[in-house]
Amino acid sequence: MISPAKIKWLAGQVTPIELAARLRLRLRKALSREWRGDVPSELATRTVFKETDHRERLVRAFEENGLTGETIRQASRVMDGVFTLFGGITHDVGDELPDWLAAWPQGHRWEENYFFDIDISGSDGRDVRYTWELSRHGDLVALARAAFLSNDNSFRIRMETLLSDWIEKNPFLKGPNWASALEVGVRAVAWVFIDDASPIRDALERGRFLEVLYQHGAYLELFMTSGFNPSNHIIGEAAGLFLLGCKFTGEAPARWRAMARRILEEELRRQTYPSGASREHSINYHRFVTALFSVALCVSGKDAFSRDYRSRLGGMYRFLAEVARPDGSFADLGDSDNADALPMAPPAPNDLSGDLALGAALFPGEAPLPAGVAVVSPQVLWLLGPRKAINTQAAPVKSSLVEGAGLFVLKSPGGRLQAEFDAGPQGFSPVASHGHADALALTLWRGGERLVDAGTYRYNGDPAWRDAFRSTAFHNTVTVDGRSQASPARSFRWLTLADAKPSGSFLSEDFDWARGTLEPDANRPWRHEREVIRVGDSVIIVLDHVKYRGRHECRTRFHTGEAALSVCGNSTAATYVDGASMKILGPEGAAISVETIWRSKLYGEKRESSALQAVAEFENEAFLPWVIAFDEAKLTRIAPDKGAMDVVRAVCGNREFVWMAGREPGLAHVGGVRLVGRWCLLEIARGIIKKAWAADAWALEEDSRRLFTCFGGASTGIIYEAEAD
Repeated sequence: MISPAKIKWLAGQVTPIELAARLRLRLRKALSREWRGDVPSELATRTVFKETDHRERLVRAFEENGLTGETIRQASRVMDGVFTLFGGITHDVGDELPDWLAAWPQGHRWEENYFFDIDISGSDGRDVRYTWELSRHGDLVALARAAFLSNDNSFRIRMETLLSDWIEKNPFLKGPNWASALEVGVRAVAWVFIDDASPIRDALERGRFLEVLYQHGAYLELFMTSGFNPSNHIIGEAAGLFLLGCKFTGEAPARWRAMARRILEEELRRQTYPSGASREHSINYHRFVTALFSVALCVSGKDAFSRDYRSRLGGMYRFLAEVARPDGSFADLGDSDNADALPMAPPAPNDLSGDLALGAALFPGEAPLPAGVAVVSPQVLWLLGPRKAINTQAAPVKSSLVEGAGLFVLKSPGGRLQAEFDAGPQGFSPVASHGHADALALTLWRGGERLVDAGTYRYNGDPAWRDAFRSTAFHNTVTVDGRSQASPARSFRWLTLADAKPSGSFLSEDFDWARGTLEPDANRPWRHEREVIRVGDSVIIVLDHVKYRGRHECRTRFHTGEAALSVCGNSTAATYVDGASMKILGPEGAAISVETIWRSKLYGEKRESSALQAVAEFENEAFLPWVIAFDEAKLTRIAPDKGAMDVVRAVCGNREFVWMAGREPGLAHVGGVRLVGRWCLLEIARGIIKKAWAADAWALEEDSRRLFTCFGGASTGIIYEAEAD
């Protein structure tokens, strides 16, 4: 019997509109066993990727920019039977053709039944994402690109052989590769590009290819997931249908084009915040749908979509520019299956460089490039041509709060250090299908990944692994009494959510302060407030404040990836494989240890990883201060005279800082410095306070000299700056 709580949860998860849409789709699938789609006897096509009509110009642009060689090398691997899954996992078939129905990791082959009858849930250990990834045909796109750029017929022959084999082994509506409308849509995008870049020359084979491609459009029109809880699926389906509507002529393709355009316009508005960030709260899927929206815009011409569409898409690129690190990488926040809308360059699953170059070319002056990102990329050349490949405006390096998403991106001048502090919703409510229970988590980059997100691993298979990787324990934040912040229901649904919110910030060149709050609810009775402070490019301070009536255990984790960790008292040294070092000074009284945990950089892959964990018992509330310093920064803990919970001195090159914090707004006295407030950070030169920042501060004195007084309320930000000599 279903419990009242379960009924209430289902009612909140599935709206009447979605319930009707799901029932309608199930009925269509049940009644379509003998349906084959109405394919006209003669199929007329158009060039969709119009730059392929200018072969000499495009080939020259690739050669001049040194981009041809990497395309040939990628295609040569496919010629040798080496396929690439999820941007980095090798699938080597040798001299054989791939088994398009192979199932991983258990190895049981998928049934060739009507797609609606196949169980793809993963309960038997098979993960259909592997099978789908192979049939997204990114490797065939690589062969088409290489054939176009090199005029080497062997690449085209190999591509035709693989396409012909896939069509033969995957009859319309038979097998797992027809089980998802998203997969049909993404495959359609790839096939349209393949036909423009390197069309099949044999008339009979080309006719069969075009017939199946047309059936992709008929399938999408009938089985699209319109009306479901919004996600990247409907965007991928609509993008595929739009390109098919552009590819073919006739009444049905015109209908597809109009239908898909309307859906893309609606979903771009519905699934993004006004700031441009995706409501799914996954940077990987934000990248995926940004590319889908962009491909549709590029092939259609500037007037096919509304001004609002173009404006929102520009905002999506500005978000990518905000979160991109100086090397073009990004933090794996939320789910990731390393999805690529249309792979126009060799796999780079954690590199935004090509996306950012396309954004800068599409929106000159609106989506500036981070320093160090090349202005010419394969994506720009294939979609816009060489004339659009020049944009030299560099994105400013400054900290920001992404509105709506609640994501703080803290950057030091010059881009040496970048931190991402997640103080936003868990995902697109009420489902949050690709969100993790990572409220108030912190990731950190300084010349490389230092504090890492554990990743995703797999969607299907053992649900324990799926739930572990999206749990709070696999993120750089706090658990209480061993409980995750939110409770999972199924692979893409949650029983409860952990929606944090920004609750204060002061962002400047030398110093950033960001605060986020996770309020208690019936399923998570504790309150967690975290403050993150950036000091220059060498120090990060974290202050956790947890409230929960009674005696409890608070556990904080910092995942350090492949770093070697060494603990001495409350100090932990992290040494990375690239030679960088990091020191973490933890709260006094906490039991600090090293934990072996898991990390997944690519979908389907997991490796052992290191994490620092600190366990502190508390009654009613806990204050846990952390200081993270890099390389040359030297940390020393100072005993307070009165009132202060923690005092740390940090020497960073020729700059000296003292951070002092109290358990609550009140008195803190260290040496000749007296603070009435919650915490302050002092920059000291020649023994004299040069500048002071504080949160919830009323007064600051040095040797009885009043430096700052605030009447009528506390102050946050710069509270004192000495006059220049």
